This record gives sequence, C-alpha cells and structure tokens, in this order.
Amino acid sequence: NEFGVWEIFLPNNADGSSPIPHGSRVKVRMETPSGIKDSIPAWIKYSVQAAGEIPYNGIYYDPPEEEKYIFKHPQPKRPKSLRIYETHVGMSSTEPKINTYANFRDE
Repeated sequence: NEFGVWEIFLPNNADGSSPIPHGSRVKVRMETPSGIKDSIPAWIKYSVQAAGEIPYNGIYYDPPEEEKYIFKHPQPKRPKSLRIYETHVGMSSTEPKINTYANFRDE
C-alpha cells in the first residue's frame, strides 16, 4: 500500500466462515534475487515450534466463540502517568558519543 505495507484481503467464504481455518500454519513467501524466503507474518498472534522442526510456524488464531478464553479478572486500570520500562542510555545522546546514565538522567 502507500505506506509500504504488504497486505492481502481474503473475503469470507459464502457461508460466512473464514477462508483460513483456525489453527492453520501460515507463512509469507517472498521470491527475492537471492532466492525464496519464508517468514512468519509480522503481526501473527500465535506461533509454535513443532517437535523435531527448527523453524517456528505462524498459526492463524481465530477460535469459535465457545473456545475463546474468558478472563477471570477485570483488566487493570491504566496508570495515570507514563511508565518507561526500557531505555537505551548509551545511544540516547544527540552528540556522536556513547552516553552515560548521569548525562541521560540530567538531560
């Protein structure tokens, strides 16, 4: 599309069911100048590694309503303030150098 995202639209079957059955293995296959490359889709929700196989397989996950997980507890409320859980201190400087924590903290 106009944002460089590869996409495909698969309409539902005539009976309203998904054209890809729940639990199907899915991969993206790309033919490149250096050969064919298979990859798990970037936005896959579930992947598994079958016994004896090295690559992971993307699994299309869309179970029927009666098989969907039902949460036992309400979702926690969002915190009122921003929570930063990860920073890359060494590369945070606008100058061409490895930053220090003290410099990062003070900026």
